[in-house]
Amino acid sequence: MVVMKAMRMESDQEVVQIVGRDPRYAALLMPSMEDCAKESIYTQEETKVKRFGFAGASSEKDGARVITLLQDAFLANVRSENNLRPKCIYVAVMLRCIMDATLNKDAMDDKDYVGNK
Repeated sequence: MVVMKAMRMESDQEVVQIVGRDPRYAALLMPSMEDCAKESIYTQEETKVKRFGFAGASSEKDGARVITLLQDAFLANVRSENNLRPKCIYVAVMLRCIMDATLNKDAMDDKDYVGNK
């Protein structure tokens, strides 16, 4: 949830909707949402400062470094110039596959298949 918020998805509802509207998905995401609320992480700016520990005079520079890492290194196969939305969608698909495997063991496909690597 922290990574999704760092990629400019500030609403918990938006994250749940992009993963899937099934209430079971929301229930599985609830602990992550509660952790963000406990740490008072609601926006991208709060994510950079609080979660990544970039407090102090250089927090703007370090915050820009986090965004650069998210754009360039995190999921490098998904291209996103200044728009992190494609990466958010990719992460949501991965989350949904994990949740489907958690909720229904039959939904888990062959983990050794090269397409799943």
